[in-house]
Formats: sequence, C-alpha cells, structure tokens
Amino acid sequence: ALLDVKGNGISIDLRTESQAAADFIRNNITGLYSGISECGYKLVNVNYAIISGPAVPTEHEKLLLSKVNHSHAKIDYRI
Repeated sequence: ALLDVKGNGISIDLRTESQAAADFIRNNITGLYSGISECGYKLVNVNYAIISGPAVPTEHEKLLLSKVNHSHAKIDYRI
C-alpha cells in the first residue's frame, strides 16, 4: 500500500495479489475510514489494483518516484 498524506487528507493506493483480498478491503473500508477520522484525518481516495505477483525492489522505487513526480517530497519506505 502507498499512502499519500496532504494536510489532513489521506489517499491510499492498494496493490493486492488477488481480487479476493481487494474485495475484502473494499467491503471493510468503513472501519479504516472511521479510524482515520478519529485521528483528525479524512480518507479522500482509495485506489485498488491487482498485481500478478510480488514486486521486486526496483519496481517499488519506480512506483514511488512516479507518485511524487520527482518533486522535493519526502518518502519513507522500507523493503
């Protein structure tokens, strides 16, 4: 998952290896929305994607760089 926090808004890009996992998250997203709201944030966008298998570290780096558009953003990620 990739979280983008801007002000008090949070966007999430979820990448799962199965449709069943994506459906489970989609069906239970209200609990996540409530928890985020209790912390003073708002869940503004959730994107779901199904991937064919585990990604290699270089693919993670490409994904992160494409999300920040090479701006002066701070990225915190662990592989």
